[in-house]
Amino acid sequence: MTFRFLAPAALAIGLAAAPGANALSIIDIDETLDAFSFSVNNATRTITIRETWGPATNRVVRLQFDDFRPINRDWTIVKFVTNNTGTSWTSFGHELYTTDFEPSDDTDALSFAQGSAIPRTSDRFSTLFVDELGLRDYLNWYGGTTQSGQVVRFSYGLRDGGRNGVNQPFYLYQTANIPEPATWAMLILGFGLVGFAARGRKATRLAA
Repeated sequence: MTFRFLAPAALAIGLAAAPGANALSIIDIDETLDAFSFSVNNATRTITIRETWGPATNRVVRLQFDDFRPINRDWTIVKFVTNNTGTSWTSFGHELYTTDFEPSDDTDALSFAQGSAIPRTSDRFSTLFVDELGLRDYLNWYGGTTQSGQVVRFSYGLRDGGRNGVNQPFYLYQTANIPEPATWAMLILGFGLVGFAARGRKATRLAA
């Protein structure tokens, strides 16, 4: 009788203490994806995510990562995203957010495995814009097209050094068709010129 009760408890303790064990849960918290699934390979420290975006999918898709136990080690994310939105994608962005839905910065130990040797690749976008040196952890792929009906593949690293549940849960925000950095610069310059011109016209009217 005693043995029958102790054996399951001992097994549970052994599983919990297994090095590198990862009981990861990933949830599409807004539930607007047409399809979503993931798998975890603890041996290779790889998380494979499959998503299908449809016409009713939110512009920003938020995935919640919970019970992630990396033991301060780098993991690889391999993501396959099917575009069934009816619109072609010319860029695709990823950004990490903390438990409080705040952008991840350099103080929270959460990152896209910054400084690691894990490659950051996409099979449909040739260029990657990276912003991870201060107030955010952000990757934006562009320089290509993913047409409706096509699948785009991404690969990049993930690290959470918050070993005591500091970043439990954390979030991955994804957005398609973000303007390229050069386009943003032109837009900001354009807004500035419009504002300057408006101020000039106002000053001219007042002088008259």
